[in-house]
Amino acid sequence: MKVGYARGATDDQDLTAQIDALNAAGCGKIFIDQGVSGLAFERFGLSQALLSVGSGDVLVVWRLDRLSRSLNFLVDLIETLRGGGAKVQSLTDGIENATATGNQLFRITRKERAQRRRVRGQGGNVYSSAAPPLKKFGPDLSGIRLW
Repeated sequence: MKVGYARGATDDQDLTAQIDALNAAGCGKIFIDQGVSGLAFERFGLSQALLSVGSGDVLVVWRLDRLSRSLNFLVDLIETLRGGGAKVQSLTDGIENATATGNQLFRITRKERAQRRRVRGQGGNVYSSAAPPLKKFGPDLSGIRLW
């Protein structure tokens, strides 16, 4: 069975195009979140959609960013669904993890995420608390009064 999910970030965002595309794709059920950010982890419509998806089912979205704006959350979600025997299909992106191309894309995405984590763990991110202090260039002017 195909289960559809549509999300609008604002209450006044029109979801008609998403819902029409999900219906045209043959979704038996469609769940909606209206006025909810893609960064929010707690979304009632998404939770209900995930509970409806079983082994052999396909979670269909209009675009992948409707599932999540966070790459980490998106990859975790897709891996969880795959582990349960379900698939994910994005209509406008042309991505489906049931195909060889879709699986390759998700493998690349997982590898990129793992690489980012390794770099951050080695202090490669200047915003990380594990990052080494920045080197100061030039003479130390902290004790000099300019006027």
